[in-house]
Amino acid sequence: MEVIDDLQQQVYSLDEPDLYVDPDTPFEVYQQEIRECKEWKENNPEIWQTMFKDELDVETYAFCLLPDTTRAKLVN
Repeated sequence: MEVIDDLQQQVYSLDEPDLYVDPDTPFEVYQQEIRECKEWKENNPEIWQTMFKDELDVETYAFCLLPDTTRAKLVN
């Protein structure tokens, strides 16, 4: 009877989706922020030029937008 219960449990576990999603690493979060900033810069070149001129690159701006904890993990 125990063997049957074990088999049923295995079958049922295969049907259940895995709902856990691994969180992004700090570097992945940073890369996503860079992509979003580049897209915004491309879509709004006049605003970017007005705000930042040529003094700020996309990577630096993206880094500044990250949460403090993510920045700390990237620096360490």
